Amino acid sequence: MVTPEPKRQRISVLIDTQLSTNEICCSRKLVGKVKMLRKDRKDFNREKGSRGHNKKITDDLKMKIDADTTISMGNLGKASGISKRSIGRAISFLSKKSYVGSKRQLLSERTRATRVAKGTKLLSWIKHNGSMIRIFSD
Repeated sequence: MVTPEPKRQRISVLIDTQLSTNEICCSRKLVGKVKMLRKDRKDFNREKGSRGHNKKITDDLKMKIDADTTISMGNLGKASGISKRSIGRAISFLSKKSYVGSKRQLLSERTRATRVAKGTKLLSWIKHNGSMIRIFSD
């Protein structure tokens, strides 16, 4: 037999002593949940599968990820009924990458020319001053 969670068991004992919800030192939500569990005559253990300790990536999900890597995580999640975040975790767990191209702004001719000029100037500077290291960040 599984023993009930100690915190929920303590709350149950405090409820028996006729303390109000405000006097019990924990969240009101948890006290309400314990009261509801007692009323329904259920045990105080958490449901199996909570806290993510036994969540598994199913073979069906693996096949969907392997089938087409160009499907976005959002669309794959909608098709599978799983959240986008869970799909992302599954992809990283399987050591895969999502190859969906992201949208980006196209460069105008003027900015492209400016970038080329600055890049050429930077490469020339690095060639002549190789001992100095500069770190650029945004």
